[in-house]
Amino acid sequence: MNSSIISLQETAADFWVAKYQGNYGQYTIKIKVDGNKTTFFSCSCPSDGYPCKHIGMIRTAIDEKRNDAAFNSQKKLEELTIKNIIEKVSEKELRNFIIDYVRYNEELSKKIQLTFLSKVVNKESKSLNAILKSELDKIHFDMDELYSDYDYCPEIDILDEWLNLASEHVNKKEFEEAIDIAKACLEEYASWKENIEEEVLEYLNPDYQELPFEIFKSAALEDKKMAEELFDYCCSEQSLEKYANTSIFEQFHKLLAILAQTELQKKKFIELQEDLLEDINDKDSTDTEDIITRVVNFYQINNLDKKAYELMEDNIQFFKFRKIIIEENINAKEFGKAKKLINDAFSITTNQSHLRHFEELLLKISQLENDVPTIRSISFKFIERNYFENYFEIYRSTFSKEEWQKQKESLINNYQNGNKGFVDNVAKILVNEKETEHLFKYVAQYFNLSRLEEYHIHFHKQFPFETLQLFQKAIIKYANDNTGRGHYEYIVQIFTKMCRIENGEPMARMISNQIKLTYKSRRAMLEILYKAGY
Repeated sequence: MNSSIISLQETAADFWVAKYQGNYGQYTIKIKVDGNKTTFFSCSCPSDGYPCKHIGMIRTAIDEKRNDAAFNSQKKLEELTIKNIIEKVSEKELRNFIIDYVRYNEELSKKIQLTFLSKVVNKESKSLNAILKSELDKIHFDMDELYSDYDYCPEIDILDEWLNLASEHVNKKEFEEAIDIAKACLEEYASWKENIEEEVLEYLNPDYQELPFEIFKSAALEDKKMAEELFDYCCSEQSLEKYANTSIFEQFHKLLAILAQTELQKKKFIELQEDLLEDINDKDSTDTEDIITRVVNFYQINNLDKKAYELMEDNIQFFKFRKIIIEENINAKEFGKAKKLINDAFSITTNQSHLRHFEELLLKISQLENDVPTIRSISFKFIERNYFENYFEIYRSTFSKEEWQKQKESLINNYQNGNKGFVDNVAKILVNEKETEHLFKYVAQYFNLSRLEEYHIHFHKQFPFETLQLFQKAIIKYANDNTGRGHYEYIVQIFTKMCRIENGEPMARMISNQIKLTYKSRRAMLEILYKAGY
């Protein structure tokens, strides 16, 4: 097992918790496995990778432990011994033992509450909520770590455990237990969040307010009666103040759209959305757009496409609805209507990203209509400042072979525009046009090592000796200008690429010997070059 892994335990069936000593402290990693699949994972490290490297490390350690014959043998022996003991003890003795033992073992007490309370409490009881509230109230965040590390991700173990258990209940078709736990998690988390500092909220895992709804949805899809109960629950719960202006409120309404199956429920859902719209003064706001989008999606999933289309037409001030209507008109070959909607957008829209989308749609129409002047005008606008291969190809297609030679030079001059240095846009045109000799001379004129690395693949077969000479000059200059292990390792990478060129390996070794002699006091360089075989 990796020496940095402090501990690794299976705390429930197929649910593992590890402590890992990392570069920035001790991390907690949690992983749930199902056969060879990882169905859940989390890590408290500050990495912005997803998943971080620790998940793979711990998963490997889990597999090693599960495959370890001695571990499995010991585990089976322990299970068999415990099983034999329990089978020979009376229920009363066992019950009394547990009652006595949990008084002095807080962890076992919580485990019993978590596992069995949802099965025995009265449906009207708030026992689950009370337990969860008590645990949440004990949570304390390290504010110093929060302020010093933007990637700090506070974990709430009790919510992780409870939501994991609710998912297990869903898998076992125990929907009532799953929903009771999910409700408690959602309700108490929302209440708890009201008293948490604003700085902390943005760091909290969104799963805590999203997973309960996934559990609701899973149960509703499997059980019609449960779906009806959840619809009523969401209708009443969403109106509470603690959910206002949060993503939880949005989640309630998204779920309601799915749960609404009867005509009465569908009517109720639409009424709720209409009430929300009435409370908004700005009909062009993002809040209005979110509600309209929800209703449009609702109509679509209920095969009411005509109503959805009409609603989008009535709210065409929103970019995404206008874009959909335009695309529908294009598909129906109603080009006049589509162009009018685009031209209207040009007169009222200032968002550059939206304008770009509308120009792309106009280009599409122009291509369908074979409107060469418009195709040429729009595609040139897209490549006027930067080379984009797809638009470059469209622009080129509007010229004859003879016309293109002149226009290509004009475009190259446009990119160079008096610039005395290397311009990537020019090099990309030369690559596209397969002007190998021109490209080689252009790179040679303004060469540096990284640029040579990028473009040599396009000309080294035609000019192998000359390319290697360029590499020699570039590497010697790079070694002279840069020190440090990262730079030396980069030189090794370049040598590896040189070896793929005809006669490249002996040239790479010659350059290596040259810089080793020149910079023989650079121990790190010598070590890295010798280790790489150069």
